[in-house]
Order: sequence, then C-alpha cells, then structure tokens
Amino acid sequence: MRHSCWVVPFVAAAMVLGGTVAYAAPAPGEEGFRLTLYNSNFGVVREVRQVKLPEKVATIQFRNVAAGLDPRTVRFESLTDPDGTYVLEQNYKYDLVSTDKLLEAYVDHEITVLDPEGKELRGTLLAHRRGGPILDTDTGIHILGWNVRRYNLERLPEGLITKPMLVWKMRTAKPGPHLAKVTYQTFDLNWEADYIATLSPDETRMDLDGWVTLKNECGVTFPEARVKLIAGNVRGPERKKEGYAMAGGGGSFGDMMERKKVEEKAFFEYHLYTLPYPTTLAHNEVKQVQLLSAAEVPVEQEYVVMRPTAKERRYDRKEPDPWKPRLGDMPCKVRVYVVFENKKEAHLGMALPKGKVRVYKCDQADDQAEFIGQDSIEHTPRDETARLYIGDAFDIVAERAVTDYKSGRDADRLGWSDVSVRFRVRNHKDRPVAVRLREPLAEESNRTWRIAKESRKHTKIDASTIEYALTVPKDGEEEVTYTVHYFSYSSY
Repeated sequence: MRHSCWVVPFVAAAMVLGGTVAYAAPAPGEEGFRLTLYNSNFGVVREVRQVKLPEKVATIQFRNVAAGLDPRTVRFESLTDPDGTYVLEQNYKYDLVSTDKLLEAYVDHEITVLDPEGKELRGTLLAHRRGGPILDTDTGIHILGWNVRRYNLERLPEGLITKPMLVWKMRTAKPGPHLAKVTYQTFDLNWEADYIATLSPDETRMDLDGWVTLKNECGVTFPEARVKLIAGNVRGPERKKEGYAMAGGGGSFGDMMERKKVEEKAFFEYHLYTLPYPTTLAHNEVKQVQLLSAAEVPVEQEYVVMRPTAKERRYDRKEPDPWKPRLGDMPCKVRVYVVFENKKEAHLGMALPKGKVRVYKCDQADDQAEFIGQDSIEHTPRDETARLYIGDAFDIVAERAVTDYKSGRDADRLGWSDVSVRFRVRNHKDRPVAVRLREPLAEESNRTWRIAKESRKHTKIDASTIEYALTVPKDGEEEVTYTVHYFSYSSY
C-alpha cells in the first residue's frame, strides 16, 4: 500500500500509464511512425507513407524528415511492389532558408529594401557581408549597414528549402501510388530515466516511481508514433552532416478495459522497453511516460565514514614532506546511503535503466513529501543491489586523528613508515546505528602495507582498502585504533 504522500515530477507533457484507455496496435503496413530511441542521443525512425511514382523512372521528394538524419543509413522499401521498385540515386538536401543565404543568392540581382529612414530603394545587390548590404541604384551606390528595416524579394531562390528532404531518382515496374517504408538513423532523439523514491516514516520501506523522459530536438514531429527504448552502452553513430548521393537497392486511442504497462525484455546485450500505446513526440518537446510504480520496497540505511581525501588533507598546511600525514583530529564525513534490492520479492525485479533518483520523505505533521537527497544509478539488472548516496549525516560525528608517525630506511635502504590512526564516532540519534569506517591505504603512492596493530579486526575490501564495522549506541561513542606499516623501494 502506498504512503499517504508521494511525489509526481513536473513535466512539460506527462502521460500516466493507467486509466481506461488503450489502442489497437497498427499493422506493419499501415501509415505512421515507429521509433527506437537510444540513451546516447540518436534514434532509428521507421515511417510508412504514401508516395506517387508517375513514371517508370521518376524523381520524387520525400519531405518532413529529421534535420539530424544520417543519409548513409536511409533504406527505402516499396510495400506495394517490393521486387520491382528501387532507388537509383539519393540526395539529402538540408540547405535551409536563412537571411544570409537568401541575400547571398540575390547578389547581382535586383531587390527592394526599406532603409532606416523608411525610404524604399530598388537596385542591384552588390554584397551583403561585412558592414551590411550594398545596393547599386539609379541614384548611386548605397551602403546601408545593418539597419535595413525590410527586404522585399520576389521569390525563393532555387536550391534553398524550408525543411530538409530526401530526393530520390527511382525505377518502378508499377507507376502510380505506392505505400513506402523508409528507415533511417537520426541524431537529437534521446531518452533518459528518472526515479522518485518516497521513504516511509520509519525509513524501512519506500515507494518507487520510474519515469522515462523523451526528448525530441531533431526538427520534425512524430504523430501517434509507436516507441521503443533501448537501454545499454550501445556504440552509436558519429555525428557527421553532409550532402550525400548513393546508388540504391532496395493508432489512435480506443476503449480500454485494463491498465497497460511498459513491456521490458532482454534484447541482445541490452534491454528493450516498449511503450504500450502510440504517443505524439513533437519537435522541441520533453515528454514523460511512467516506466514503473512499485510500493513498499524494503530499504536499509548505511552509514559510511569517509576520511578526507589526500587533496583535502594537504590544504591548509605548509610542510616540506608531501607524504607525511597531518597529526591531530580531522572531522570526517559520514555518508548516508539508501540501499534496496532489485528483486521480485521486493516488489521490483525489472531491469532498471540508468538515471537519477530523487529521494523524498513524508513529513507526518502536514503529509508533505520533503526532498532529502539524490543520486544516480547505473543500468541495474534484476537481483542486483542499488546504493544511493543521498547526503551526509547530521547527528553522527566522526573524527580521524593521526596519533603517531615514524619513517626511515632499513639496512637495505628501503623506505618505510609507520602511521598510527585513531577513529572516534559519536552518535546523537535516538537509536543505535551501525557505522562502517572505510580506510583507503597507500592511495598516494605504490607503497605496500600491512596492519601492524589494531584494536579490533578489520575486513579487507580490496588491495588498498580496509573497513571496520561498528555499532554505536544511542548517545554513545566508539573508538578504533590501528597502526599501518608502509614499505617500498622508493624514498619519500
């Protein structure tokens, strides 16, 4: 059961996968769009459209294509006559209209302008760059600067277009109307996942809502498109815009009785998510679609003490020996992690695409969800653990002190040093807390180390990290001491 307060993100256009609407899936041969979006700023567009081939060899224009289209990926297929219709030559035209291009095309041609004083001048355009247009009129040459109030041009020059288009020279055995399927890759289609996590009052469970954010900046609107999303590290195309010529070969919403969900499945080495109904993805639009909604997901909190980094420890001190640790107490951050299992038993079990997780907790005084931190997750398969670092603890205080330091060389002139460390952790919360002290050793060089003495047993995390597990009582303090012996073949 969901908590009494929960959060829905603000979006430009949001679609909730619920209610009482559904659709009839369009057949592959029906007109319309099918999109596959990748989370690396590109996508694959498949469009079925009616085209007319008036002759056996004809040149046609295929308008309303994406501005980020990669012409090398275009594939044309006639569904009406797949064996007898094919592309002989293709050109991608993207020289779009602009003021500079219009005026450049009208150099040595007559135009009419309205000068800054409102006077109409007609003459031959000699130039339009650097200092503004220069006009040759019956009364002399006028250098108008950039304060021209208006240009009057008779027509759109040949070669300039308002939208990108594909131009095909085609051969067909059946002149007339054809139902064509066109496939291409385009840049500036993107998607990403965002999550809203709302902790229960006792901080043992959470409600998790996942949203897919679709972004369309490719210059064209896709009405009522079927959309698939692929999550994973796909090696995508390189952006390269150029003219290209090639020799070629070859739903609306209805009544609904049940809630529809995003369909997820493994696909090659990635995961594929299919939206359950068509959606219109307009140019320059950000749209959100709900990916998942899970209630009562068990969570745990972890407190991890992280000592100051080497860079932080070297600030504020002036010592000739950069490897010598600073003596005395230094406060340490106590990181707070929210941990959950992506398992079916935990009401999840769906492969989670990477994305940002915003964490809230309900304030029972007014039933308002308050933001308490955020972190990002990577692509998280089923049955894996996710850890969210959402901030630093206020009521748990940790201090680390280097209590002793010795260094020198042995008989073989090998460098060594002994560093003695003391950790103190104080708990001001109203309950005992489990705290892990994580110590990176030999992080500043390639030195070898061993623990010479310690007040309690450590756990070795990796080749250069140890960890101590503590349980700090309410309003109590715990202490850990250890001495590490470093040795190497290099001097300090």
